Amino acid sequence: MNTIDLALKLIEFESTLSNPSETKKLLNFVEQYVDQNTNCNLQIEKFTHNEFETLIISTKSTKNPKLTFYAHLDVVAGPSKCFKPFTKDGILFGRGAGDMKGPAASMINAFIQIVNQNPNLDICLLLPTDEESGGHNCIKPLLDTYGFRTDCVIMPDSGSGLDTIITNQKGIIFTEITFHGISSHGSRPWQGNSAIQMLFDYAKNFQENFPKTQSEYFSTANPSIISGGEAFNSVAEHAKLTLDIRTANIDDHKQVIELLKSMDSDIIKHQNKFIDAAFEVSNQHPYLLLAKQVTEKIIGKPVEFKKEHGGSDGRFFQNYQIPCIVNGVDKKHSHGENEQSSIQEIHQLEEITIEFTKQFFSKANQ
Repeated sequence: MNTIDLALKLIEFESTLSNPSETKKLLNFVEQYVDQNTNCNLQIEKFTHNEFETLIISTKSTKNPKLTFYAHLDVVAGPSKCFKPFTKDGILFGRGAGDMKGPAASMINAFIQIVNQNPNLDICLLLPTDEESGGHNCIKPLLDTYGFRTDCVIMPDSGSGLDTIITNQKGIIFTEITFHGISSHGSRPWQGNSAIQMLFDYAKNFQENFPKTQSEYFSTANPSIISGGEAFNSVAEHAKLTLDIRTANIDDHKQVIELLKSMDSDIIKHQNKFIDAAFEVSNQHPYLLLAKQVTEKIIGKPVEFKKEHGGSDGRFFQNYQIPCIVNGVDKKHSHGENEQSSIQEIHQLEEITIEFTKQFFSKANQ
């Protein structure tokens, strides 16, 4: 099956968070597809955590491969028409065309080609199914509890085209702050202690002490949910604030964690619901420089190193100092009803992955 036909097939599976049976069918399809199209024995394992599965297909070890091809196979929910993919004028349309079933097809077929040409190369195809819901049930436990390790990950999950390699993605802190006041009648607020007023004061103080930067790439804090109060004519006894914090670097990440701790009191408490550090890799790392060189030769134009406001599973590999080559095909309207990606770049991504792998192992053996 050529790569675009494979991408079309992958998109047909409605592999969303609310449809685990369809996700399992997709994993079974990929497992059978790879097994039927390779001419050597492979190591295949499904790592399961909280009923989420990660498919690992490797030439040697499912735990310690030297080079890993990554692609998440889950997508965000959408209307049924999003799962009826098609191609038109050099563009692939459908849910996951860019994020990231189109790139996944590139990774899968690149893996098959390389294995059939040289089954002795120590490579792995890593296919999680929960990236869109946070990654805490696939890649995070795979690293933390299963003990998965690798020298390098190719991860085409960025928001940019192939002329970009991502060196930074933001860390995440989703935290919930609760405020406990004293209720009183609305006509006599001095007899109470308004939890809502506490929330206002807290938000102002938090922003004033939040890490500041003059850079174009900076940390942010968005007050995403506010709740409080029981009646229009009473002083609120309880209130709650949810902050969606994105940290641009590890230093800011640590500073925000300490700031949240310092603002706690007997009547104000924060609880981090979701916390992961920023992803950072040097643009002088040998693997990134090799990826840049290989990509420029194949796409015929310069490749830039850039920072990205979004995030990926790369942050989990960051915790174990595992470098990730975060690239991606040219795409538009990710998660939207008109999601699309460049067919040319899907093919080029496959070429880049194959050529990078050849040079990666050639240099390793020098």
